[in-house]
Amino acid sequence: MGYPQGLFAYGTFTAANPAVDHDVDCGFVPDYVRIFNANATAADVTMAEWVRGMGNDAAMGHKVVVDSGSTGDKSSAFTASNGITPLAGTPAVQTTPDPIQITSVKGFTVAAEIQKAAVALYWVAFRADRA
Repeated sequence: MGYPQGLFAYGTFTAANPAVDHDVDCGFVPDYVRIFNANATAADVTMAEWVRGMGNDAAMGHKVVVDSGSTGDKSSAFTASNGITPLAGTPAVQTTPDPIQITSVKGFTVAAEIQKAAVALYWVAFRADRA
């Protein structure tokens, strides 16, 4: 009998220009996802986090705030939409080109709204031990 193990994956992708929702295949359905934008400028999301239980398409976003707070902008805010959605992976059959392959994405979707067009984004994903 095997022992359950938690899973960890990381990577990077470059956002499309203009940014569109992006599926990340990390090989498992995560319990926690963090996205980093190391090139963020004023009002950009620098980091977004999702934890199982938040609901699909939610995230805790952290933005660059340029001033001392006089604009009323928040550096962190929860969003119930345009965030991160886990993907359970629905198997599909790719028939062309040869060879035929079973394809599916197990990972998460990053909404366009938390990306910056044509910029590299970095991510980490974790899944807790399963009994």
